[in-house]
Amino acid sequence: MNIEIKEAQELPAQIQTLAKHAAQEGFDFVHRLIEEWESGKNRFDQPGEFLLFVYDGEQLVA
Repeated sequence: MNIEIKEAQELPAQIQTLAKHAAQEGFDFVHRLIEEWESGKNRFDQPGEFLLFVYDGEQLVA
């Protein structure tokens, strides 16, 4: 395992796969994150806000 936490400036391409897996487990918050990011409603760009993603090697896992 090579776990790395990275601050996001953009949504990674793998976010769609993560959203699909989350939805299959009954969690819709990843889809909401994508929708709000794309609409500009929430970009985590206010003071004190940031968005983190977790990777295992090159694979987005959280």
